[in-house]
Parts: sequence; C-alpha cells; structure tokens
Amino acid sequence: MRAMPPYRDSLIMGLAALLLVTFVLPAEAIRLRRITETPRDENWSTWDLGGTSALFSSGESICSNGEWFCGPQNVWEMTFGSTGSALGMKLIIEDVYHPRMSPDGEWVAAMKSNGNDYDIWIWPTGRWEARVQFQSLEGFQERFPNWSNDSRFIAFDSDRPSDLGTTGYQVYYAPVDDPSNIQAAVQVTFLGSNNKHPTWRGDDKEIAYVGDAQENRTISAVDLETGEYRRITDVVHQNRHPDWSPDGRWIVFVTDRWDGIGDIAIIRADGSGDPIRISEGMVGHDDFPEWSRDSQSIMFCGTAIEIPLRPNKEIYIADDLPLDIVPVRERSMGRFKGRFRAKQ
Repeated sequence: MRAMPPYRDSLIMGLAALLLVTFVLPAEAIRLRRITETPRDENWSTWDLGGTSALFSSGESICSNGEWFCGPQNVWEMTFGSTGSALGMKLIIEDVYHPRMSPDGEWVAAMKSNGNDYDIWIWPTGRWEARVQFQSLEGFQERFPNWSNDSRFIAFDSDRPSDLGTTGYQVYYAPVDDPSNIQAAVQVTFLGSNNKHPTWRGDDKEIAYVGDAQENRTISAVDLETGEYRRITDVVHQNRHPDWSPDGRWIVFVTDRWDGIGDIAIIRADGSGDPIRISEGMVGHDDFPEWSRDSQSIMFCGTAIEIPLRPNKEIYIADDLPLDIVPVRERSMGRFKGRFRAKQ
C-alpha cells in the first residue's frame, strides 16, 4: 500500500474540530447538515447498515473545468455520534471511486482504474486487503456498481460487446457469489447507447437507470420479470444518478430543471407527479445522492452554501424531507416492451 496522502494529518485534525453545521431551507423546511470540511473535493458517499458511519471518496485536489473527479480518489470512513455529529474518520481504501455499501453491511463495491478502463472490485467490510474483482472484461468499462436490496446482485453499466446487438453503454447485473463469470451477467437495457447509473427497487423487481433512448437523459425503469420499461421523468430535462429508496416509494436524482446545472430532487417512483427540489439555495453542482436505509434521509455531495463561498464539494445529509408534499398527478409517462432475460 502506498504511503498515506500528505494531507492525512491535517484532514483528521480538521475533522476532530468539526462542529456539525446545519442549514435550513425555508421553502420546505429541509435541514441540510454538512458532515465534511476539507480543502478538496468529496464526491460519492454511502451509508453503513445502521447509519452510524458513512464512506465517501475524497480527491487530492479541487477539480477544474467541470470535472467531477480528477486524479486519485481515496475512500474514507466517517463515524457519527448519537446526535449525528461527525466523530472522526480514517482512510480505508486508496485509488478507488464510487463506493457503495451492500445493504447487509457485509461488502463494499467500488470502481478502480487499471490505467486503461474502470473495473469493479468488492471488499469484505473491515478486511480491505481481501478485495475481489467483479465482472472484469479486459479493454472494456465496468462502472457505477449498485447493490440489490437482498445483497445478492450488483447492477452496473458497461460498454462490453452485447449478444443483443447493442452498442455503447448498457446496464447489466450479475451475482456476487460468482464474481468472475462474465457469462453470468444479464443485460437489462438495449434501447439507446448511453444507459447508466442503475438502482434497484426495494423488492428488487425493477431497475431504474438513466438512458438516452428517447431524449436527453431520462430516468426509466425496467421490470426484471416481464421486460417492460416505463419512463419516470420527463424528456425535457437532463437527469442522472437516481437512487431508489429502500421502501420502494421514492427516487432521488439529479436534474438541471431549476438552475441548468444540477440539483437534488425527489420524485414518486411510479412517475405520477412532479419532482420537488431538495438542494434549493445551494450553489454549483450537486450530485451522487443516496437514501438512508430507513428512507428518511439523503446523503449527497454539493458546493458549500455558507459565506464565504468555497469552490470545493462537501458531503451533506438532508433530513426532514417533505415527502408528504411530493405532488401526485394522474399521468402516464409511457411504457414500452424490450427483449430481456429474466432475473434468476
């Protein structure tokens, strides 16, 4: 393992002195808590099983030119006190991106560059030296892993050759207990050529994803038994990085509909209403949301909103979500059939 990054000591000291910073967005009385404060960019974050700690990626510098991550990313673990305040943090995995904790708390999946493309690796929780490569096909990308709620499968996107005749990035899933078997992967999407960011419904019967088959980046879902697709968001705006709440009722995602850049929003998972804005009042680009296991809070990265403004991204938690006011409106977003091999 490489030597610890030179900013390790200052980062830990800064966290030790960090007070919980809370912002209340008046429009919906949403409470935002900033849980990191570093001079770098924090990106992907994920909850542990009990919500008492979080993992997140931290870069070695602030990105420029609109990049979301630049150079090596390292995964840190932060623990919380009983009041939700940050108690401390430690470096656990180096040079990986997009950590995702399995719902049973047994594994962490993440992306790692091999110098030419991205591969997915999985680590047993707490045994970070015992990593296992997952679904790696040389010369092709495997990206954005996301666990099924029973922790048996990982969904991901890849530009690997397809036996359905598709091109570009498509969504797949594969069993965790047969990680190196490329033939075990099931292709989920086939319309369009830029399908990515998969997330599972609470009962694992559907996968939602971002696709370009209709117009812009639209969030759709596919039924893993019937192969029927349905659209969840409209085709007017650019959307990305959906995450399905464990209770199956909501999808949080990123959209440019309000500021033309990127805000965190919640929509009903059946697509029956309009989304509500969660990160109103924050500046810059907000991204990478994930639900807590109780479906009551959302963790995401965003640009600091306090004065003076700072250019780097930090990790926030949104509490007191106004789920009771998410609009309901009778509306069909459209359904369409597709070729599909059923979930085993």
